[in-house]
Amino acid sequence: MAIRYAAGLLLVLLFALGGVEASSQPVTEPKAGSGTAYTTNLNLLIRTLEGEAFIDRHKISDPETVKSVIDRLRNVPWERAKVSMCRLPDYKIVTVNTDPTVSYEPAIYDLWLTPSGKQLEISIAGKGQYGKMSEADSAELLAILQRYAQVVEFQCVPGQ
Repeated sequence: MAIRYAAGLLLVLLFALGGVEASSQPVTEPKAGSGTAYTTNLNLLIRTLEGEAFIDRHKISDPETVKSVIDRLRNVPWERAKVSMCRLPDYKIVTVNTDPTVSYEPAIYDLWLTPSGKQLEISIAGKGQYGKMSEADSAELLAILQRYAQVVEFQCVPGQ
């Protein structure tokens, strides 16, 4: 009886620890197929701040552009962290699955341009993930964002 209890407890702990590990990874695309097939079922919404609310500026549905954005987000060295910035994000990218047969949890990426203007700092809303994109990937992603949305002016105001 004690052996069954210990084995059951060990099994539960292994599943629980496995679940924690899996949940620490950022969600960037539907769990379907391999390679670039997912980009045909994924759209990206680009949002910017207008007044006090974020509004959708553009929907990116072109598979090549979606793949380019997702690949850059995958390259971010993610770490578990709760971040608090002095201003609202400059951009938001929302992933949207267009295939109702695929199980998918959308991700909302909050993006801040660093004061130098050379890098993007990113957090995944509700996931406790934070990372700083490389200068090269930041330049490529900013070019895409600025092609689809207005250029965003930002300012850090103390106490805000």
